[in-house]
Amino acid sequence: MTSVSRVPKPLRLLYVADLRYGLHAREGGNVHIRAMQRAFSEFMEVVEPPCPLGLGILRRVSRKGRPTGMGKLLQSLGLAIAMPEKLLAYLRLRPDLVYVRHEMLDVPLIAILRLFGARIALEVNGVVSEERAGIGPYRSWRRLLDLVAFHASQNVFTVSAYLKGRLVLAGVSPESITVTHNGIHLEDFPEGDHAFNRESPTIGFVGMGQAWHGLPSLIRAFDEIHRQYPQAHLLVVGPSTPEMDQEIATRGLGDRITIMGLIPHAEALAACERIDIAVMPNSNQHGSPLKIFEYMALSKTIVAANTPAIAEILDDGVSGLLVEPNSSPALAEAFRRLLADPDLAEKLARNARRRVVERFTWRGNALTVLERAGISPD
Repeated sequence: MTSVSRVPKPLRLLYVADLRYGLHAREGGNVHIRAMQRAFSEFMEVVEPPCPLGLGILRRVSRKGRPTGMGKLLQSLGLAIAMPEKLLAYLRLRPDLVYVRHEMLDVPLIAILRLFGARIALEVNGVVSEERAGIGPYRSWRRLLDLVAFHASQNVFTVSAYLKGRLVLAGVSPESITVTHNGIHLEDFPEGDHAFNRESPTIGFVGMGQAWHGLPSLIRAFDEIHRQYPQAHLLVVGPSTPEMDQEIATRGLGDRITIMGLIPHAEALAACERIDIAVMPNSNQHGSPLKIFEYMALSKTIVAANTPAIAEILDDGVSGLLVEPNSSPALAEAFRRLLADPDLAEKLARNARRRVVERFTWRGNALTVLERAGISPD
């Protein structure tokens, strides 16, 4: 009898995320999703559930800009239709692991997948019931859905220890939660030789300019620095806001500030090469801002808000300077300190690069997830 050798079945991962991220390629959430998919693909086949009906509806809605009224109803319909499409993808594929980026509408899917014996890893970037609290009964329902998702998933991964603490307070077992900060793909960030320029420094910010980023405070701080260093320039790699435009016009800084608007991620990273001091004026308490890790990988001197989550990433005075969040005086004082001491600025940049290389990579995150899920990649 001829023996037949069995070909090992390839490991498969089903990656489930809110379909709306795929419609906004330049936003941080989509960058994060693509980075993790790329990291997992080194060890296993990664499949996104095809959702032709749900995605088709969402694309039609998105062509008209931010949805309102009937557009919101159609958007909700598209997301609801996508749930059974995702379930069918699981039943066809029978993956070794389902990796879910936590969103409220995927909670019923998580519960159903557990009934089918799925192994689920849940990525949590924020407590949705707190971020979108709503009014009256919606708050309680959203809190309940959060708890269902956290308890139905065998393994939960948070982007900060602070966020893990929030989940523990909500009743989730700490043993089921692992912290995986955001990170970088090291091969995308070869070590550079950018020299700190104190004579005509470029202070810079990269991002969408959300309200919690505190960009008006950055413009006010730059106004102070510009009086002492007239050749200084402020570069905003991202869109402007009405509040920013007002601050710039009031202070007459139009010729010293460049706002690049929305550009592809690769172009944004290239623009960062011009920056001497990379800034994060403010953030929420739990977030793990992608821009911080990219600043570190690009060997930038960093000044960032001293929030609990950012303090997990940067060591104050060692790999960056941490300052009072959303404070123009604190930002300006940190800029003065660095411009007066270029050796300190360059030391912070070197240490930041070393720290991100050693501790914060997407590949490391993927391996942590697989290890916690009991999967051993070849």
